[in-house]
Amino acid sequence: MESKILGGRYELLERIGMGGMAIVYKAKDDLLGRNVAIKILREEYKENEEFIRRFKVESQAAASLSHQNIVQIYDVGEEDGIHYIVMELLEGETLKSYMKSKGERLARKEAMNFSMQICRALEHAHSKHVVHRDIKPHNIVLTESGKIKVADFGIARAVNNNTTVDSATHAVGSAHYLSPEQARGGYTDHKSDIYSFGVVMYELFTGKLPFDAEESISVVMQHIHEEPPLPSEIDPDIPAGIEAIIMRAMCKEQRLRYESATQILEDLVMVYQNPSIDVKLLNAYAEDSPQTPPERNELKKTPQLRTHKKKKRDAKKGLLITAIGFFAILIALVSFLLWIFLFGTGKEVEIPNLVGMTYEEAVLVAEDASEGDIKFTVFVEDSIYSEEKKDIILSQTPEGNLRTKRPRKIKVTLSLGPVALELLDYTGRDYLKVTEELEKKGLTVIIEQEDNSTYEEGKIFKQFPSEGTKLGAGDEVTLYVSKGAENTVVPDVIGKTVDEAIITIERNNLKVTVAEESSDEYLKGEVFKQSKAPFTTVPVGTTIEITCSSGKAQEVATDDEKNPPSNNSVPKKVSLSLTNLSKTDKPTKVKIMLDGACVYEGDVPSTTGSATITFDVDSSLDLSHGVDVYYDDAYRTTKEVG
Repeated sequence: MESKILGGRYELLERIGMGGMAIVYKAKDDLLGRNVAIKILREEYKENEEFIRRFKVESQAAASLSHQNIVQIYDVGEEDGIHYIVMELLEGETLKSYMKSKGERLARKEAMNFSMQICRALEHAHSKHVVHRDIKPHNIVLTESGKIKVADFGIARAVNNNTTVDSATHAVGSAHYLSPEQARGGYTDHKSDIYSFGVVMYELFTGKLPFDAEESISVVMQHIHEEPPLPSEIDPDIPAGIEAIIMRAMCKEQRLRYESATQILEDLVMVYQNPSIDVKLLNAYAEDSPQTPPERNELKKTPQLRTHKKKKRDAKKGLLITAIGFFAILIALVSFLLWIFLFGTGKEVEIPNLVGMTYEEAVLVAEDASEGDIKFTVFVEDSIYSEEKKDIILSQTPEGNLRTKRPRKIKVTLSLGPVALELLDYTGRDYLKVTEELEKKGLTVIIEQEDNSTYEEGKIFKQFPSEGTKLGAGDEVTLYVSKGAENTVVPDVIGKTVDEAIITIERNNLKVTVAEESSDEYLKGEVFKQSKAPFTTVPVGTTIEITCSSGKAQEVATDDEKNPPSNNSVPKKVSLSLTNLSKTDKPTKVKIMLDGACVYEGDVPSTTGSATITFDVDSSLDLSHGVDVYYDDAYRTTKEVG
């Protein structure tokens, strides 16, 4: 298999991995001159038509994802029964392998960093309505640069929709991260990914899995029926905010989990900036969640010694006192916050200078620079192209090294990286060559093919964005490529009247122009010439010029014609055999023309398809060239007469 070339461009170099459903090869894309990874489905899957159908649909959907934390899918194909996916080649190891190499658990900041990157990948995928359904450390790659890449979007979904929970090829590796609804074979959606992500976070922060057993089915049943041990029971020092996030994500009921990966990311950022944050300030806190802290100050029950009216009076009085106390506390709190906002705490803290850092580094520095109630939070206000690397902070507001007495939001502008290319006008160029040029610059090219009568097949007739637009690596360019004009067939209109010819030509989606010339053979108004030969294929909208007869050409009369002989001409009787007449009860209208003049016209019945007609002609007429025969006003043939 290693020496095979797929799709006419992907040369397999070596096998670099094996899984329960696919074999992974390192390959070279000969068209673009880059190394890629190719996953080839195992033999047992290619006979499953439903799986193959889902595999194609889901992989194509996953190919639409473009995010720094998602493994990019370049192509999906099939050749000689081999189904494959072409994706970016990564140098690194799986998150599962990395966690094993680190021992019990990861450092808290490292676990937080990985969690935020995975969450960003899920946020992007879910925004495109793509659900993974098999989130686990085995499907997450840690690159040599420390970046997280989530793999197998689409392919995992195809497997999940076509395998049962106890499948030996799938559930054994996934049972520890399976959502309860997947275990039950119920409805799955983006919240199934959120549950699995909660399990991954549990393992990242505690070094242990929430559920474990020797048999996969036992683990599955634990996901359905049992509550996991609290992370703080394993690590008492784990922040309450992290525990709340994990437990909210791992709620048994889908409705009780986070609504979106965006909500989780908001909580992760808040806990990252303030590990001791009050849990009630997080999205993880909700009254209907099993993880919501219970109210500890329960009212003591007292004997019912008072009358109903006294109870009602006391209740009103207590309610009034409570309301007054609440508003007094609220006014005091607002006054305190206003004082802090206007005058600060009295202590000055230097605003950190974040320019030149990555966003992740800036969040850490802002956290370290915070003192007491003076906290710094970082928000991305804008992203622009620059000569700096991607995700480097170019500027900030307020500026660094100033001093402040109150909490501040630091708004930053991030670099999108250097400009990869300023787009040219690619109209009229071959799309394959343009695609190669753009992809070598790191751009993502999307091809849309449409019928176009102006441009040849394979030529670009429109692009988006337009000429002059500056783009960076990873940005998308859409090229609209001509499939060529839609074709039609030229009809035969020789012998038809002008009106009949125009109607016939326009019915075939063609345009028509009319010219007029004299003709000795065709009656006035009959078409005797057309610019395109009948039954040839031309693009829709092509103009066909037809030439109709204006009558006989005028000739200079000779002396004999000016002074014709005085003797009277004698009629001559002729006969003519006709074939291919209508075999129905309806007779065929026959017209005989001689030198532009009609010498016979009549309805000829024939149930056998043939007949002989006899008619008189002027004996002075020349019959040596034969006569023209018309059936139902359409030219049929020229025949000799007897």
